[in-house]
Amino acid sequence: MTSWSAPADPLAAPPAAALPEYPRSWYFAAASRALAAGEVRELRLFGRRVALFRTRSGTAGALEAACPHFGARLASGRVQDDTIECPLHRFRFTRDGLCAEHGLRAAAYAVEERYGAIFVFPAAQPSFPLPRFENEPELVSAAPRRLHLDTQWYMVSSNAFDGRHLEYAHARHAAGPPRLSRPHELAMRVGYEYEIRGRGLTDRGVRALSGARVRFSVTAWAGNFLQVHANFGRDETFGLLLLAPSAANAARLDLHLIVSARRGRWRPLDALRARAKRFAIDRMLRGDILGLEGLDYRHELRPGDEAVAEFLRWCATLPAVTPDARP
Repeated sequence: MTSWSAPADPLAAPPAAALPEYPRSWYFAAASRALAAGEVRELRLFGRRVALFRTRSGTAGALEAACPHFGARLASGRVQDDTIECPLHRFRFTRDGLCAEHGLRAAAYAVEERYGAIFVFPAAQPSFPLPRFENEPELVSAAPRRLHLDTQWYMVSSNAFDGRHLEYAHARHAAGPPRLSRPHELAMRVGYEYEIRGRGLTDRGVRALSGARVRFSVTAWAGNFLQVHANFGRDETFGLLLLAPSAANAARLDLHLIVSARRGRWRPLDALRARAKRFAIDRMLRGDILGLEGLDYRHELRPGDEAVAEFLRWCATLPAVTPDARP
């Protein structure tokens, strides 16, 4: 990431080298139900090796993958009560990284669990709490969905700020230009009001069940953690989209989608509604993926791209994670 000073031109956008590879943000680690009590696994998150584990009492923790003593892989050890035990010398580390018997400390990462998922921040103290939706009701979440895409994370995020593509790609007729706001110094929000005009089966179903007119917003926390809120008047959808370079192939992008619905009186029906909403958003995302797949960022923007340019300029100011280093 290189320094870049934005000129006064509202269409000026930073070069790719000025944008962080890994913004200092929350990252999706695993579905909650995928990590059992007493289980430990090694993950590649934000360019670092992380040992993710769940204590016997059920709380998730995340430490630097290498033991600070000899560098053994903690994920090859085992969980003992509320600690993880190194496989080489049996040193035990708590969730905050402390090995009390030997005065050692492993680098620890902040962990939060919500919406049926585990999230990890690349430092012991996060720069901002795991985001919640404004006036968030009690929610039920469908199982996380993972998608793959060959482009940069900020191209997916900036797609939300590209109002023109709503009409072209999704048959959404916007009532006006996108509205930008800053609810937090590390968050940028875009809002729209639009009408669903698509003739496909999914759009017809959405209109029948929820309505055709939507107040829609996307809040990008640190660029890569996207909160999506769609208010249809008589129904609401709450979505999260987590973006990160793929651990398997750094040239590709992992997108983790979590969709939630307001909890009602009958939980089986709530779960079904959440899955139906996930299906609709998944279909919408796949339309975007067709246009974004293989996209390589170019910063030659044109009139109509002002919101995208402002978002990308903001991304260039975000703090970045240094891969393969302690927090």
